Amino acid sequence: MRTSTRRTISTLLLCSGLATGCGGTAPPPVPPDVRGENDPAPVQVGQPAPPLEESLLSGAGLLSLASLRGKVVILVFWATWSEPDKRLLLALSSIHRRYDAKDIEIVAVSMDDGVDSPKDFRIVHRIPFHVLWSPNRDWSKRWSVSLDPSTFIVDRKGIVRFIHGGFHDGEETEIEKEAASLR
Repeated sequence: MRTSTRRTISTLLLCSGLATGCGGTAPPPVPPDVRGENDPAPVQVGQPAPPLEESLLSGAGLLSLASLRGKVVILVFWATWSEPDKRLLLALSSIHRRYDAKDIEIVAVSMDDGVDSPKDFRIVHRIPFHVLWSPNRDWSKRWSVSLDPSTFIVDRKGIVRFIHGGFHDGEETEIEKEAASLR
């Protein structure tokens, strides 16, 4: 074999050894949507909403999604560190005032690590709807929250009818129309 061919082969073998961790083949990457055997299936349109019961930031105890059965619910998972999330909550405040919780309830679940930031945001901006927070984040797996904000619109019977991942200006109009169509 020629010297240049041997160098090329040696270089390729060395590089492949480094790439695989020098001891075997590298495991294939795990797709982000692969669940463990005990993880619930992702929330889907047309399926019953998973359970949700968390502490109200107002200090008034717990709120469960089951207690809102019979009303349309706009459920949003949000965080104070995200500007789109904060814009969505302010837009939802206007929707809440228009419907005054007669037919449509709005519930916001904070994804913040601590309780102080969402509590302050709620007070400063006079958020008129239910804001929840949980230190253990049990809802995270049950609701398949992967984007912030994540918005789920649940009908009167507890069935998820619409899902929004993320938020862009003007999307609150679409959310309102979808929720109003379920009244």
